[in-house]
Amino acid sequence: KLSAASQQQPVMLMEQTAAAVTAFPRQENYHVLGSLLSRVPLELCCALDGQLLIDPVKSPHGHVFERASLAAALSRSGSRCPLTGQPLTLTECHRVPEVRRA
Repeated sequence: KLSAASQQQPVMLMEQTAAAVTAFPRQENYHVLGSLLSRVPLELCCALDGQLLIDPVKSPHGHVFERASLAAALSRSGSRCPLTGQPLTLTECHRVPEVRRA
């Protein structure tokens, strides 16, 4: 005869599995999210990598970048705008909160 503790083990395992399944997004959810992101207007995407703008900054040359992407590009390029090749520092770029709120 099984003890009460050993009988509870499969039940606990099933509960843990159910919790894990609901805690992690399913493949269908990634498809829906990808579909939504593919329809984002270009003005809400980084001019450098095309990703959705989370912390947008605008260069003096008029290009809007994701701050982290621009910072990485500037460090690789020796402080040159990745699109124009002109000298540029992150401090010359200002935040664009209206893009973030769009």
